[in-house]
Amino acid sequence: MYQVIGGNMKSVFNTLPEPIVNQLDNITRNPRFPWYWLDDTTYQTADSHDGIKAQSFSHQIIDEYEPVSEQTGLFESALHCIADKCDARVSDIYRVRLGLCYPDGMLHHAPHTDYDFDHTTALYYVNEAEGDTFFFDKDHKIIHRESPLKGKMIVFDGKEIHASSSPTQGIRIAMNVNFKLRIS
Repeated sequence: MYQVIGGNMKSVFNTLPEPIVNQLDNITRNPRFPWYWLDDTTYQTADSHDGIKAQSFSHQIIDEYEPVSEQTGLFESALHCIADKCDARVSDIYRVRLGLCYPDGMLHHAPHTDYDFDHTTALYYVNEAEGDTFFFDKDHKIIHRESPLKGKMIVFDGKEIHASSSPTQGIRIAMNVNFKLRIS
């Protein structure tokens, strides 16, 4: 079941079976799960985003179609379900990145696109938290904001300008899945 938000965006509920929803939450909040420090959550320099810089933690699962994490196997079932809900092939998953944000007092992080080439982005909310995802027009004016719910996913054209935000308390964990058609 999904709700169309705009011409390029849909919000998908019941993305994954309940056991997988809870498994992802437990895996990513386990003290042994490896998280890596990012000086800026968008991988950009503060100069490129009007001085907005938000620090966070990240864990890259797939990069340029290839697994890059020893943890990849833990996410395979979820990625198959996500690809199915996006009408995409698992083999077209270009990048998967988990992001963990903590309170930082900012309204939102730096507006950006993940890549300049054509791609589809699926943003899956791993845990119950605050920290909306903001969408912007070309002038960086906010045109939509989407609140996270555990197990919810939003799917949108990857060229849409967007930004994460942090919760006022606790942590927000989201899994960003970028699909790029792989030419065989």
